Amino acid sequence: MSNIGFVHIPKTGGVSVKRWFKTIEQPLPETLDFPKQNQLPDADWWFTIVRNPYDRMVSWYEWSILNAQAQKYWISNGRYPDEECAGRLAKIELTEQIYHKGFDTWLKEYVAVESYLYDPQASWFDHVDLICKTENLHTDFTIVKEKLGQSLELRKYNWTKKQHKVSEYYSDWSWGFVYETYREDFEKFQYPKTHFDRPVQLFGS
Repeated sequence: MSNIGFVHIPKTGGVSVKRWFKTIEQPLPETLDFPKQNQLPDADWWFTIVRNPYDRMVSWYEWSILNAQAQKYWISNGRYPDEECAGRLAKIELTEQIYHKGFDTWLKEYVAVESYLYDPQASWFDHVDLICKTENLHTDFTIVKEKLGQSLELRKYNWTKKQHKVSEYYSDWSWGFVYETYREDFEKFQYPKTHFDRPVQLFGS
């Protein structure tokens, strides 16, 4: 089977998947905006990746400032048309202000920058043929490789080498807020509600 589509949910490992498909020169119909689309692009078989919401929010928090810094660089090097620069700079400034207030405030306010921040991952698709998990991505992705008759390993892209413990980010408030906001994900994808204290893999986009 070659007509495989991908529902790309932010901060789950999607950049690694897209790079893999590009390496094998395989077209990849995808959607980055399914909650706002009426239907998926044409493909015979669809897959997606989901992630533990506790990890995902920490990853998104750290990615937000790295992306803002990258956007500054790209603007200074003329990557975007002049008419776009003012809007992008305003978004960068807002991101930096929110990030430096800390993780709890970021959870409350970053939705002003990314309007879909509070959308549960479950809302990004009605039906797919395979749901991979970031935590088991190399194993889960084997099914996709087998469908395409490929053995190339999936490599990590767009991740920061710095590792943080969850406890260094979360307060009692933010533990509860993330659980309640993404309760559907915890329940549907069987992620534990329990607090845990281990390095967060800042992996994926």
